[in-house]
Amino acid sequence: AAQAAAIRRQRSRDSSRLRARLSASGVDTSSGSSLLSLETISGDSELEALTAINQGEFRAGLLEGGAQASIFGGRAAQQDSYFSAGNTLLNAARKVDFATGKIRQ
Repeated sequence: AAQAAAIRRQRSRDSSRLRARLSASGVDTSSGSSLLSLETISGDSELEALTAINQGEFRAGLLEGGAQASIFGGRAAQQDSYFSAGNTLLNAARKVDFATGKIRQ
């Protein structure tokens, strides 16, 4: 949104400069091709601002998706570590002779 606002401000300045130059040269900026040119510039600047907003939203969506993938990956790794720890304990328990308390080879 900040980038879109900056684009709008800059294009408004550009349009004002063009309007001033046209007026200074005696061109009527309220009708005809000069008005059409100013309206085209205004429309193009709004399109550019909206494009910046949409690109930002798209990028935000990609980053959010990446963050979700990282969260799921972290949860899967945590669960895997629990299974690994349980497997280690079970393997160790298989080597113990509970009757004598000695470790089997």
